[in-house]
Amino acid sequence: MKKNIRTIIIAAVILIVLVLLAIPKLKSSEDKTMAAGNGAAGPLPVRAHITKYEVLDNKVLTTGTVLANEEVELKSEALGKITNIFFREGSYVKAGDLLVKINDADLQAQLQSAKSRLKLQEDTEYRQKQLLEKEAISQEDYDMTANQLQVNQAEVELISTN
Repeated sequence: MKKNIRTIIIAAVILIVLVLLAIPKLKSSEDKTMAAGNGAAGPLPVRAHITKYEVLDNKVLTTGTVLANEEVELKSEALGKITNIFFREGSYVKAGDLLVKINDADLQAQLQSAKSRLKLQEDTEYRQKQLLEKEAISQEDYDMTANQLQVNQAEVELISTN
């Protein structure tokens, strides 16, 4: 009989411990159901905004720097003042198109001077060649004149390429 009483006491103690452990769990689940089901907690505050139809502008006002997607930097090989521009901004150009004209009055003057010297040298060479055929001048004099003619031709070509 002692054994039965002892088993009953142990079972009762275990049952009391389990009930004590289950009480906080039951209370927390009751609080949750009360809050969800309009219990004693009261109404929940709600914010609402009534919308109306209006036109939206796609404008953004900001400060900053705008960079182009593509850009080209033009640099001239020769210095001078630009007198004419042969393209429009944003237009397409082909390779070899004339884009700008630089004031080349000084080059034109140099070219004209070189052409005049060339013409004079051609006349001199022609006369010297006739004199050489008559053996009135030496071969050396004629060679110097022919050489000077080649120098003047090269000078005209050099100025023309600029």
